[in-house]
Amino acid sequence: SGDWIVSDSEVIATGFAGIDAGENGEWLIEDTVVRRADSDGIDARSTFDDWTIRNVSVQDSITSVDASDSDGNWVIEHSSLHDGIDTENSNGDWEIRQSLIRAHSFDVPISAVNTLGEWRIGQSIIDEKSDDGTVLDAEDAVAEGRATDNWWGTPAGPDEKACVGNVDCSNPLTTRPSDVGYNPNGQDGSSTQLQVDVDASDLPGDGTESNPYEISNASELQAMEDDLDANYTLVSDIDASNTAQFNDGRGFDPVGEFGDQFTGSFEGNNHTVTRLTIDRPTESDVGLFGETDSGATLSNVTLANVTVTGNRRVGGLVGSNGGTIQNATASGSVAGTNAFGGVGGLAGRNGGNITDAIASGSVDGVVFVGGLVGNNNGELQNVTASGKVTGDESVGGLVGDNFGTITDASVSGDVTGESDVGGVVGRNFANITDA
Repeated sequence: SGDWIVSDSEVIATGFAGIDAGENGEWLIEDTVVRRADSDGIDARSTFDDWTIRNVSVQDSITSVDASDSDGNWVIEHSSLHDGIDTENSNGDWEIRQSLIRAHSFDVPISAVNTLGEWRIGQSIIDEKSDDGTVLDAEDAVAEGRATDNWWGTPAGPDEKACVGNVDCSNPLTTRPSDVGYNPNGQDGSSTQLQVDVDASDLPGDGTESNPYEISNASELQAMEDDLDANYTLVSDIDASNTAQFNDGRGFDPVGEFGDQFTGSFEGNNHTVTRLTIDRPTESDVGLFGETDSGATLSNVTLANVTVTGNRRVGGLVGSNGGTIQNATASGSVAGTNAFGGVGGLAGRNGGNITDAIASGSVDGVVFVGGLVGNNNGELQNVTASGKVTGDESVGGLVGDNFGTITDASVSGDVTGESDVGGVVGRNFANITDA
């Protein structure tokens, strides 16, 4: 009993519930991650008083929040409930807003069966279904629930099976909202937490082509290094500014490396990763992805305002690309320290295929330095580079050293070097068309 607060915490459950709210007293949970409960991430069953959950992520539980049989009024906002919420037989008024609600373990994302009070869910993402198609079950709810102005996974809104019982699910959002849920790395600006250790197997999805792992924050982005053969997809924009403090200040750890390349797929869904930081001046194959194999695909993603430093084969998106890159953009600052570098705004070295790509910002290196690609042995098509490129030898606005093919390219900006310097390519041994 008594009032209490949990704030700026990471709770790894060792038993039935991650946080047991008890029955009496008002309480607040904010800026907190709750994981791996045997049953309820947050157990608010039979509570009598009012409570608030704000900026909280609950996952790897049977139910993220169990508020069944509760009597108080409550609010959940800016939170990510990966395993659903149960409000069955609750009597108080309640509201969920700007939250992500899914049901990886619970029967349905939202159960509001036999509720007595007034309730509303708005400006939220509810994009998973139960086996029978139910998303929100309000059977026998006394007051009509309002679940308007939400994203249901498609611009068409919920289908006829999604909302059951006494609930209004009209006026669906036609585009997926971005300022929804809670990112433990602080992309909503509310958290001081830095890196949370996430296993790829704990992500939503199963990593297959038909059901890729879903990524919504920087810690989940880092989890890709746990399974280099899997398929991944971004489900929101990511503010990765706190990656500057990842791994004892060395920043984000590139996904894949020489001898252990990334071979899966990464679908950005046209989302943006902002302010990614990597500071590894003694390491090679440095970028969001360190090295990709011929079977890897990276597509439909923007990296904005990156700060990436490595030794050789350094790029904003990938250090050494052996696979396929489609519709990718990178901007910011990329630097390589090695005299036999390979430094590019998008890729340090390319031995695969890059199409519909843009790089801008500053690129600094020694040898094989390019605005888009440092060393190209593959194919580039419909590519653009702009900004400032600086190096000593084999320095180009688009490519530093080219042994591959370049088709339909445009370049602008300043290029500075000492030998083999060119507006498009510093040193060329192959075919360039329409550039």
